[in-house]
Amino acid sequence: MSKKTFNIKVPEKRKDWQKQQGLYFMIAGDIWESINQLNRNLKSKKIDYCLVESIALNLHGYERLTTDVDILMDGENLARFTRELIGLGYRPAFLGAKKTFYDTKKTRIEILVTREYPGDGKPKPISFPNPTEVLTEIDSLPVINLEKLIEMKLASGISNPGRFKDLGDVQEMIKVLDLPLDFMESLSPYVQDKYMELWSGASLDTYQSEQRKSIDLDR
Repeated sequence: MSKKTFNIKVPEKRKDWQKQQGLYFMIAGDIWESINQLNRNLKSKKIDYCLVESIALNLHGYERLTTDVDILMDGENLARFTRELIGLGYRPAFLGAKKTFYDTKKTRIEILVTREYPGDGKPKPISFPNPTEVLTEIDSLPVINLEKLIEMKLASGISNPGRFKDLGDVQEMIKVLDLPLDFMESLSPYVQDKYMELWSGASLDTYQSEQRKSIDLDR
């Protein structure tokens, strides 16, 4: 049975929020310079990747503060990144670091690797995918598609109690993008029940907020 695909429209307000702010929320815009420079460097070396985690959330329409850049690569491209770009604008974040780096602006870059597992890192039905199979382009940047982003967030929050914020991110995405309940049909069965639970909670919260607004207007 093939999974349903969704075309979720990004709210118009997100399309220019970055330009309107001039800053990335309350921090300097260096992170966006880092992202664009990283994109240029990786493209010039033909290294496949896509943006994930908080930067991907922002690009899909949920404004979330972060100071890190998280990207997804397979093992071969990670090896090429290490071989061809370390020492040329990028350095290990600490002695022996293999997947965590800093650029010249001291922006932290975290690399997730294809076939490894989200959350607790233990084997589960969901692993990090190959970026070439799940990316979409937003603002000329390669970004993990919404279905896989949410799937990874759910798998992380389900398996690791220390990653409950990932479940919170999904619930906020449901509210901000007005995701339907049947969006879960595009997700792995491993996370569908949790999506349904979060969707129900988001719907209740939205209903209660609207009720409070209605009461305030009647006063």
